[in-house]
Amino acid sequence: MASEIDFGPLDGLVGYQLRRAFLRSNQLFGKLAAAAGLAPGQYGVLKLVDLNPGRSQSEIAAAAGLDRSSLTQMLDHLTRQGLVERRPGPDRRTVSLHLTPEGARVCQAGAARAAEHEALIRGSLSEMEAQTLIGLLKRLGG
Repeated sequence: MASEIDFGPLDGLVGYQLRRAFLRSNQLFGKLAAAAGLAPGQYGVLKLVDLNPGRSQSEIAAAAGLDRSSLTQMLDHLTRQGLVERRPGPDRRTVSLHLTPEGARVCQAGAARAAEHEALIRGSLSEMEAQTLIGLLKRLGG
């Protein structure tokens, strides 16, 4: 039982608590996103492409905090699923990303799961606490 575990100095480490919170959040959202046919990271990328149509893979990778190779693998999967399409960019070296109509539908379903997740995560926080936490996390995230 977790209440019997001595966490010692881990209990007071910001990084450790961030990791635990991330894992809990990711597990919960993973279950909810699966109902929309998505993994948590896929929803984030779809939403970024939805909000920023025509951006390059490099721009979306940077915004998502992913390296290019990880994003390329994910985009390959999303493209095979018919959710994202790659189009020639303004020059020959870049590719622009766009959602397909099916991608837009799946993204909308993912947004509903994200809203549900957000309500569950914020459930034990006041609005002021949630805004403070978001501000602090943004500072830590650079």
